[in-house]
Amino acid sequence: SGPSLDSNCYHSEYGNGYDTTNHVLRDEMALGLVLLLPFLKLAATALTAGSGGSGGLFTPTLFIGSTLGYIYGAWCHEAFPLATSVPGAYALVGMGAMVAGTTQVPLTAIMIIFELTGDYQIILPLMVACTASVVTSRLLHRESIYTEPLVERGIRLGGRMEELVM
Repeated sequence: SGPSLDSNCYHSEYGNGYDTTNHVLRDEMALGLVLLLPFLKLAATALTAGSGGSGGLFTPTLFIGSTLGYIYGAWCHEAFPLATSVPGAYALVGMGAMVAGTTQVPLTAIMIIFELTGDYQIILPLMVACTASVVTSRLLHRESIYTEPLVERGIRLGGRMEELVM
């Protein structure tokens, strides 16, 4: 059974993506649909942000990270069922990695996902994925999704480490 289409749940099911992310984490969605979702969310977010519409970037980052992590986890679990975790665990790690890469703050991403789960078993994969994501992100582009608009306006936040601490 899929999500209901009645008017009472339309906003919560198809609005910001929290409910869909929960369905992905609980393995309650067909893999074919999950394969399509990150591309649709990326397009919708790009159109909304690019047109000046209101909408955030943090929730779509969680959404896309969870779906991509789930897809990878489903493949890993299919290929190595006795040596891997369930796809939902990969979805959580994917959420953390995507947040770490887009914001370039791995410790915050690790703490957010750990606070969400309270599961110590997820810490090591989460740390590895978040670190790899930030390194890759910084190699591709120096600024995060939050500092890039400031740089475009001529506002520079960088400086020596002592200045940043203050």
